[in-house]
Amino acid sequence: MLKKFIIASILFVSGVVGLTFYDVWFNYNGSFLHYKHRVETFPVPINVSDHRFEDLQGNQHTIADYKGRPVLMLIWATWCGYCAGDMPKIAAFIKEHPNLETVILPIASPDDQLVDIERFLARTKTTNQLDVFMNPARKIFRHIEIQGVPTYLFIDPEGKAVARGYLNWSDESVGKLVF
Repeated sequence: MLKKFIIASILFVSGVVGLTFYDVWFNYNGSFLHYKHRVETFPVPINVSDHRFEDLQGNQHTIADYKGRPVLMLIWATWCGYCAGDMPKIAAFIKEHPNLETVILPIASPDDQLVDIERFLARTKTTNQLDVFMNPARKIFRHIEIQGVPTYLFIDPEGKAVARGYLNWSDESVGKLVF
């Protein structure tokens, strides 16, 4: 009886591992850190123009501050491996495109404290390269139903969220999604 249980357990674990590698290989180009772009549009745009967030100096901002310009909001966290890989690439992208019309807003998870964010920026060598914001109120997280990080939120020039998803900043086609 114990022998059958052990064999069944080994087969089950092997199947789970095999399915995971299958998913990684075919859906993520063979690597967890090189995932494909995945963007889903909202059936009805969601007004987020009044959502408040703050910069690292404590100044309040809203999406309405950027009215007339498209916004790409990155919801990220200091503990997120994908985010640590994306931040230097985003900083480089912004530097390479100084006249970019789209505003890129990296907003940290509400669970991240200022000291954690500063350490993260130092670790990823992006201090003073990106304007980073915090969202301690969690309002946008609840309103848009953010379920994981990183999540990119596409906001139109009127302040309405039209889509959310994931971007691979290593892929050259990312510029087509941002412009």
